[in-house]
Amino acid sequence: MVDALIAVRAMHVAASVAAAGALLFRLWVAAPAWHGVGTSAWRVRLDRQLNTIAWSSLAVVFVSAAVWLLLIAAEVSGQSLRDVLGGGAVTTLVASTRFGHVWVARIIIALALGVYLLRAKPDVSALSPHGCAAAALAAALLGALALAGHGGATPAAAGIVHLIADMAHAIAAGAWVGGLLPLVLLLAAARRAADAPALVAARDATRRFSNLGLVSVAALLATGIVNTIFLAGSVPALLGTPYGQLLLLKILLFLAMVAIAAVNRLKLTPQLLVHDPEKWVPVFGKDHAQTIG
Repeated sequence: MVDALIAVRAMHVAASVAAAGALLFRLWVAAPAWHGVGTSAWRVRLDRQLNTIAWSSLAVVFVSAAVWLLLIAAEVSGQSLRDVLGGGAVTTLVASTRFGHVWVARIIIALALGVYLLRAKPDVSALSPHGCAAAALAAALLGALALAGHGGATPAAAGIVHLIADMAHAIAAGAWVGGLLPLVLLLAAARRAADAPALVAARDATRRFSNLGLVSVAALLATGIVNTIFLAGSVPALLGTPYGQLLLLKILLFLAMVAIAAVNRLKLTPQLLVHDPEKWVPVFGKDHAQTIG
């Protein structure tokens, strides 16, 4: 049961990150970058790909949420999954526990995101009412994950600080990590198009995502320190307990991601920001640079 819970929760978190990341990427990176591109074929195809990521991820969010609820109900009640399906354990869990309340809230948020996707336009501004509402829903989908975690269980005033840090941590991680696949798809689409508007859009998108990465890294670092203080509390606990060692592994992975982001920020992004197309060769290839020239 524990292994199943870990797997389902990991799937649910990953799907939430992918769905929210795709939406935030389109709002904050793609839409401003392709503002002057028009309705080109590569842009339409990319928008379709972003929608596919968002829809498929939301589907996994719903399915994994349902399975997660059943597994928690079975664990709490001590019943088998068959008995849980036929009894009232699920209803009691949803109506009478913090986990159930958070579960309902996240399902409502995911449904609202689905409604937005049905009516979304590719060039919606992040500052428009629709754009702000979509960004708030995507952030809420990520931030609400913290309500069912350690931050939501810490008591008193310290719990508020811990919860806010946890929510900010989840949102920053989701916006950054969830935007990586959309960024790869955008750069690949621009490379295939190999025309001036596409490569200019790729340049702008890379710059915008780099800025988003800087903000996300700063937020992850600050909130990570707060969370480490709350969860580990001391250096011996960080080094001498399984949870502390797992936290150290997470920190090492974070540092590896920061190193990758630094290479992108300090080496690749400046190549795209220069005006001389010949200097784009290491990123897009000689033929694509000549197309711009």
